[in-house]
Amino acid sequence: MKYLTCAETAKLVRRDLKTNFPKIKFSVRSDTYSMGASIRVFWTDGPTQDQVDSVVSVYESSGFDGSIDLAYGKTSFILKSGEVVHGNSQGSEGSRGSDPTINRDLPPGAEEVSFGANYVTCSRDISINLEMEVAQKLALQHNITEPIEIVETEYSKYIKYPNVMICNDWFSTVIHRWFWKVDLTQ
Repeated sequence: MKYLTCAETAKLVRRDLKTNFPKIKFSVRSDTYSMGASIRVFWTDGPTQDQVDSVVSVYESSGFDGSIDLAYGKTSFILKSGEVVHGNSQGSEGSRGSDPTINRDLPPGAEEVSFGANYVTCSRDISINLEMEVAQKLALQHNITEPIEIVETEYSKYIKYPNVMICNDWFSTVIHRWFWKVDLTQ
């Protein structure tokens, strides 16, 4: 089995993000620390977090079952084509957890790899102008007259939403749920 460092893993994450989302600028940061390492991926607008997770999750060398507070190892396969796919997983079933053990056969010509990052986390930011535009349209659709405004603090900008409920939920929650589901690549 081949072992890659966190920095080498981060290069592969950047490559796959560029291949899958060529128009989006990602920030990929790797951190190593005592007993582990992680990679953090950030971007603005663009694809959903689930879309990015589906690309980068293959680079995690650990899984975690929160129901029994247990971390376990995972590997991946690098195919002849250079594509990286999920490999084997220790899972947590043997310790009364719910994550299954996975034992896959090594594909012909592939190499089994343990990547240098325990976890890869993703975080999408929404540009303030786009968020404001969507909020104003939603307010108009629901005849909300309370002001929606951008508030600037010493550290950041944020939108102050009307304190009203629509669709049985708070206005701000409806906005954030909508953004969670929508691909903003176009």
